[in-house]
Amino acid sequence: MTHNLLEPDPTTLPERPDAEAALDAGTEPSEVAAEHPDFSERGPHSPSVP
Repeated sequence: MTHNLLEPDPTTLPERPDAEAALDAGTEPSEVAAEHPDFSERGPHSPSVP
C-alpha cells in the first residue's frame, strides 16, 4: 500500500483536560495560555482564521 504524501495524517496534540476545563469555565484564553503554554486548541474558544 502506498502512502499519499499530499494527504498526510493529521497532527494530534495530547489531551489537556485541565486547560479545556478552564476554557469551558470561562477563563480568559490569554490566562489559560499563560498557565498552559503547550496547549493549543481550535474550537469555540479560538478566533476564526480567514
